[in-house]
Amino acid sequence: MEYTFALTNGDDQVLQRALVGKQYFVTYVKTTFKMADFNKGFLGSFIGKMGTGVGSSWRGKHYLKSLPAKTKHKRKPSPKQEAARARFTMATSFVQPIAQLLELTFTDNSSVATGANNAVAQVITEAITGVYPALSIDYSLVKISRGSFPPADNAVATTTGGKLYFTWTPNADTGNARPTDKAVLVAYSPEKQRWVYVTSGFDRSAGAGNLDISVFSGDVHTWIAFVNEEETRASNSVYCGKVIL
Repeated sequence: MEYTFALTNGDDQVLQRALVGKQYFVTYVKTTFKMADFNKGFLGSFIGKMGTGVGSSWRGKHYLKSLPAKTKHKRKPSPKQEAARARFTMATSFVQPIAQLLELTFTDNSSVATGANNAVAQVITEAITGVYPALSIDYSLVKISRGSFPPADNAVATTTGGKLYFTWTPNADTGNARPTDKAVLVAYSPEKQRWVYVTSGFDRSAGAGNLDISVFSGDVHTWIAFVNEEETRASNSVYCGKVIL
């Protein structure tokens, strides 16, 4: 996964927003990075190093940033930096297995970040609780989808015989919702550290759907969201609670 990150100014720079894409190694430095977005500057767009600047491109936009100052000695991370790294690692490990799903359900069209980028940031800022090193994820605060599309009403999840059964109140008459909107059903097992989900097969108008979770055991956390038929719009996800197998 590639990790794109932002650091704050000051002696104790702390990770403020963590983003995820392809594999990359993250280092925390005390030097402030200066980065500018430009559109065909006076030299035109370029990629690579030129003097003290580095040109790059990300999701159709061009960026120019200064090189960090070289340091002779590696300093031990501050407690704040260690806590930020721990949150970052926890969030990326949790989200990475469903990166493909998040491209469908968690992409903000106004952002250059990927769906997984946005989801990692959401987990770090809203769902990780506790004081380092005793950190944990509050699954009820996790969003597996975010958007302006109408969400599920009265969603509930129950389990019988290795299957997870979702029910909700059909609300195709709400806003720009349609009967043919597709339900996204998601389950996560902390014990197995594994996700299961479906993105088709159950329409908003059906009011019910199911998910095979026979590979799971113990606690299972559940969510539901909707996307339109064209897969261009998504709703906020709704946490449907925890079931125990």
